[in-house]
Amino acid sequence: MTFLRALPFRWSFAAALALAFPFALGLVRLDPAAAQQDLRRQEGDAGSESAGIRVSVAQAASACFSEGIHATGFLAPRSDAVVVLTQEGYAVAEILASEGDVVAEGQPLVRLDRVESPSPYAQAAAQQAAAQGQAAPPASIVLRAPAAGSIVASSARIGAIASPRAEPLFRLAVDGLIEAVAQVSSVYLAEIKEDQSARVQTDDGRDMTGRVRRIASEIDAATQMGQVRLALERDPALRVGRLIRATIDARHSCGVSIPRSALSYTSEGASVQVVRGRAIETVRVKVGLIAGGDAEIEAGLHSGDLVVANAGASLRDGDIVSPVLREDAGKATETP
Repeated sequence: MTFLRALPFRWSFAAALALAFPFALGLVRLDPAAAQQDLRRQEGDAGSESAGIRVSVAQAASACFSEGIHATGFLAPRSDAVVVLTQEGYAVAEILASEGDVVAEGQPLVRLDRVESPSPYAQAAAQQAAAQGQAAPPASIVLRAPAAGSIVASSARIGAIASPRAEPLFRLAVDGLIEAVAQVSSVYLAEIKEDQSARVQTDDGRDMTGRVRRIASEIDAATQMGQVRLALERDPALRVGRLIRATIDARHSCGVSIPRSALSYTSEGASVQVVRGRAIETVRVKVGLIAGGDAEIEAGLHSGDLVVANAGASLRDGDIVSPVLREDAGKATETP
């Protein structure tokens, strides 16, 4: 009886084990999948760590830089000629040319007729001429252009009495050449050389290019300013006396360009952090001209080098990084 009672017990234990076993097998089948997911996650984390710190970089590029000296000034004839009356006792009878006209050498500009003048100068001149037996002054005089060019100013008015002591009847820009006269601080005059390029803008918004033609040898003692004359292209719309702003390209050079934000300065000089392969390396550089947000590197870098875009990052030599190219960095900065 005892045997018969023990058998069900054994069967019950085995049955219970059999019933539980499929569930246990199911747990075994689920564990490897979860472990595989964990492994992939760990491998990803490890991969991220092995890839290094993500850092924004800029690519050094070839570029040209200019250093501009700013000045203000006005437009003036390169060379001018004036038309004046050398005798007293004449009035303007006919005006043959006006301001803005382009005239040839010897072209008639104005006719003046003899008048009885109450001026003591005219009377004295007439008496002196008569005493010396000189011929009487002509009844009419025609004044002509002393050179070819454009008339930039005229004071001739019908009926006006002309005089050698009055302002010129006409002022001409010889050959029609107008240029900019820039007032430059004496601090910068030494950096300006003849034939350097310049950008000129008139007060009415007209933009022009020019070149340094002449640099004054004198500096005004009161203002400490010197004149720099800038040759301009011919333009009949230019008016003498109009105000201008000028930027003279005093220095011009081409080299390697990087963002200014990549530079770090210490007592030893300037440096940048370069990505060599995937490792950080600090490189000393020689900085040239600065233009906006870019800096010229005269020595220490080559075009195509990758530099950390923002100095001051907590990076040390040998650190492994994952570089991310900054799209707006390393662009050439050409200045006309």
